[in-house]
Amino acid sequence: MFEAYVTNLGLYPERGAGAGEYLKFPTTVEEVQALFSRIGIDEKQYEEYFITDYDSDILGLTDHLGEYESLDELNYLAHLLEEMTPDELEKLEAVMDAGEYTNSVKDLINLTQNLDCFDFYSDVNSEEELGRMYIQDFEAIQVPEHLIDYIDYEAYGRDIRINDGGHFAPGGYVADNRSNFVEHYTGLDDIPDEYRISKVHARDEKEETHSILAAIKQFSPLMFWCPRTNGYWSPDSLRHLHKQMLAAAGVDESVRFHDLRHTFSTLAIQSGVDAKTVAGMLGHYSAAFTLDTYTHVTEQMKRGAAEKIGVFMNASVNVQVNVVHSPSAVVRGDYESDLANCLNPSNSTDLDPTSQ
Repeated sequence: MFEAYVTNLGLYPERGAGAGEYLKFPTTVEEVQALFSRIGIDEKQYEEYFITDYDSDILGLTDHLGEYESLDELNYLAHLLEEMTPDELEKLEAVMDAGEYTNSVKDLINLTQNLDCFDFYSDVNSEEELGRMYIQDFEAIQVPEHLIDYIDYEAYGRDIRINDGGHFAPGGYVADNRSNFVEHYTGLDDIPDEYRISKVHARDEKEETHSILAAIKQFSPLMFWCPRTNGYWSPDSLRHLHKQMLAAAGVDESVRFHDLRHTFSTLAIQSGVDAKTVAGMLGHYSAAFTLDTYTHVTEQMKRGAAEKIGVFMNASVNVQVNVVHSPSAVVRGDYESDLANCLNPSNSTDLDPTSQ
């Protein structure tokens, strides 16, 4: 179904890279324990793992899986996927492409159990094909045979898509049929025992801070150093300081200390640090995984770049117009003045016919 590259986070400060291997899902307790043994996760000295890459033959699935997913939850999802027919998997791919119920593994698990809430028509890839299917196959409206060639199928299909809130996915057309979506799965406690494979679950903030600090203390004398005591911040002090900073900044207290990792990554990418460097600092298996994880950042950067290019193009056009009206500016080489005028038209009279 899919595989995940599981990495030992604790080894990163020591080696500059995490030890890791691909784990195929669905899997077993024995396979997980063997992998943990090979990459050094002993649940004593090293107990933190994170996932730096995914691979799957299910189109679009890996786009919705993150770094810190529970192995138990992933295994439960994999078993549900394994039980699905090829037609059901094709429908699932289409619904995921539409962005429905894809915000978490929990959403995906519930989606696999609620596919009957969606209608899917394979190989219907355009509004014209959708319109033809409804008129010719479903006989949604009765059209006299001598008028059949005069129907605007594309317009009719467009109306259907808009009314349905439908979506053209790579495999066909999908739409919510307004059936009742039932949330069968509410969290880790709902995972059946036969699908549980790991003792290492997602930890709360206190456990996570303790384990990360334990690894850092062994290998780095520079991180979380307290100048007042000339030693390391204790985990409790660090958590208390973090809460103080959140309160002072007016930020919701639900923001975890670990979320600072995501803040750092986002700011690094926005500041122009190349993806490969950021991936290395985060311990990601590849720069592609980093870019997939922080797609929202790269999309913002694309929009920002487009806006800057737009400003530049508008300024260039205005400068050319100014040069036509003020040839003396070319002789003087006074381009900066022209550019300033075009950016602030109130300072320029060159384009005012009454000033000629």
